[in-house]
Amino acid sequence: MGCLPVATASSSYKNCSKAGNLTSKFHNEILAKTVQKLNEQRKRTNKSAFVMLNLYDAFLSAMKKHRKHTGSLKVKMNPLEPCCVGSCGSVDKSGVKLYNVCKKPEASFFWDSVHLSQNGWQTVYLALRSSLRKLIRI
Repeated sequence: MGCLPVATASSSYKNCSKAGNLTSKFHNEILAKTVQKLNEQRKRTNKSAFVMLNLYDAFLSAMKKHRKHTGSLKVKMNPLEPCCVGSCGSVDKSGVKLYNVCKKPEASFFWDSVHLSQNGWQTVYLALRSSLRKLIRI
């Protein structure tokens, strides 16, 4: 949560919010303990297993890979900065756009202040691919 553009805007998209990331880590710790308890109960009742997919680490890994990849492009894209700024897709009564879109949307990691771009999701998927294959086998 701390690396979403809505949280990084206050630092001009230079740094993730420590408080937001600590909240995410704390949530994941509680979730992991809960999943462990559920699986212990499951063993006694012989029901399906619960699994946890770590999106936090996948997002951080994907953002690092994205930064390395775009560093080799002519247009460098900061993964913390959204491509679309403003009321994305909105126009005023006279038809004037209420947003700005970056020059290379295909190179962006985030589309707007909270949503990943297609490229961002592709990068996250690549970071999760091996974990997803393991989950499918369970």
